[in-house]
Amino acid sequence: MKLILISLVTMSMSICVASAETVKKPRLLQLEGDNAPDVKKSAKKPKVLQLEGQNAPDKTFTPMEIVAIPALTSAMRRASTWQEIEAQLFLSYKRVDRLGAGISKKDQDKKQLITRAKNRARLMAKWMIYDLDANGDVSMDELRVFANQPLVANRMSFQPTPEQAAQVLSGLIKQLKVPDLNDNDIFEFSEMLAEAETQATKSTGNSSARARLMGLIEDYHVFDKNGDGRTVEAEFMAGMRDTFDGFDKDNDQSLDRLEKAQIQTAEREVAAAKRKNADAENYAIAETCTL
Repeated sequence: MKLILISLVTMSMSICVASAETVKKPRLLQLEGDNAPDVKKSAKKPKVLQLEGQNAPDKTFTPMEIVAIPALTSAMRRASTWQEIEAQLFLSYKRVDRLGAGISKKDQDKKQLITRAKNRARLMAKWMIYDLDANGDVSMDELRVFANQPLVANRMSFQPTPEQAAQVLSGLIKQLKVPDLNDNDIFEFSEMLAEAETQATKSTGNSSARARLMGLIEDYHVFDKNGDGRTVEAEFMAGMRDTFDGFDKDNDQSLDRLEKAQIQTAEREVAAAKRKNADAENYAIAETCTL
């Protein structure tokens, strides 16, 4: 009986061992090449363009390059060949020289004077409405006459209460925006004229687009080769072409990635040079004021 039990146990153990051997382990896929598990290997580093020559850190720029390089950088964002860049530059130039007569700071200064005079006259005309006695000044009594005029609501007019009249008067004073320098309850003509000039000057020069335009006009004199005080389209394009050719190293009339990168680096150098010059000028002014 014992022999039978031992034989049965032996047989069951052999069956278990055999079944265990028959269970196959899962196969592991071996990844090679681009599929290797090494993550660092699959992460490719971007190519770094090595810049040389014109982009040396201590490079100095001519006055024409200081103006032309930023203009060239702006134009090449949508273009690569000189023909395409020339078309972009032509559009930029025409925004300044709309009549085709050339760019002159003297002409632009005259236009600014006219614009400022119009703004000043418009403000004075608005204030003179309240000058009832035509003496050139606006008194508080004259403003009270307007403040006590009948009010209209729901197509009906009614006399304002003292509180309402006081509110209207306060609004009129705020609308005038004129400081009563003499504190005599009279907005004198000289006070209004001075304030009108201040506001007209601000309104003439507060536009960022106008500020950029004025800066561009002041800079365009570097393209004035004949020195007549006026920059024409041919002079501007000639200067821009010289700058383009300076970066087109292979003379293929087109800018590749490296050449564009060189121009962008040069633009940053130009901006840094401008900031350095501005800081030096501000320091010199501050030193002069402290003397």
